[in-house]
Amino acid sequence: MKRILIPVLVFVAAMSVSTWSHATTLLGDAALYNVFVFDDMNVGSDTQGRVAVGGNFTAASYSIGTLSSPAQYSLVTGGNVVYGPGSIRHGGIYSGGNVTLKNYSVAGDVVARGTVTTINGGTVTGTVQAGSSLAGPVNFTAAEIYLKGVSYDLSHGVMNGTTTVSPWHAITLSGSNAVNSFYLSGTDLANASSLTFNFASDKIGIVNVSGTDCDFSGFGFFGGGLAENILFNFYEAENLTIGSIGVRGSILAPYADITFNSGVVHGSVIAESIVGGGQFNQNLFDHEIPGGSQPVPEPATMLLFGSGLAGLAATRLRKGGKMPR
Repeated sequence: MKRILIPVLVFVAAMSVSTWSHATTLLGDAALYNVFVFDDMNVGSDTQGRVAVGGNFTAASYSIGTLSSPAQYSLVTGGNVVYGPGSIRHGGIYSGGNVTLKNYSVAGDVVARGTVTTINGGTVTGTVQAGSSLAGPVNFTAAEIYLKGVSYDLSHGVMNGTTTVSPWHAITLSGSNAVNSFYLSGTDLANASSLTFNFASDKIGIVNVSGTDCDFSGFGFFGGGLAENILFNFYEAENLTIGSIGVRGSILAPYADITFNSGVVHGSVIAESIVGGGQFNQNLFDHEIPGGSQPVPEPATMLLFGSGLAGLAATRLRKGGKMPR
């Protein structure tokens, strides 16, 4: 666990599980996952770390958990799993729905609240439990409220870093603070020819990106910023396209449907949904926030909880969807 503190007010789901109302990292329990999605995920590549999906997970020719702990679930879903051919290298599966496995290898348990169906053979090194009453390890409703609040707060903080965009669309982010916050328009990001981090490798960079439809494609990264110290906050994005790129840093896009055409993200990805064939590498953003395990005081907590719920409801209405499970 890194010991750099990030000043941020946290929108806390106070009436939900204590994991989220006593968060010790900026991203809460989502910091434990390489990919964290509130709705559905339909992909075909690989994820080095763990995956959490609030809706349904569908994947073919896919591997998960190369760098995960064998003692953990490497795939957690609130809905159904259709998986394979593919392998979960370390850890097992927890599904809040049904599980269908095809040409599979799972190095752990398979636990489903619904049915478990296997097709074309495979191996599970642990136990298989269908119709389980075991509660899932993630409260996706609380997580969504919390993370949308974090995204909002980061976007309304003081921008203490300098953003420079050259006439040829080269972007430079400069800062000398322990935590450097930047503002970048979605238009400039879409037109970027390069992105340079002009701050020390042991410093944090928070890049707040505006715009409802964003394109994160086709340029290189330079400078000293380390992937595990950088977070791109797409606080307005409803649609985010990623392609032909090696993103250095994590992505917080809690309102966005991500289309990940190609490339790799060296970091955590948090989104509404994900489709595509890109790769996720485990350079997780797990920095602490002030207060450690101390909960937000009750009056502030309830006010922020209400704001988070209102924002979540507005998002669901805007997308024509339902409130999360």
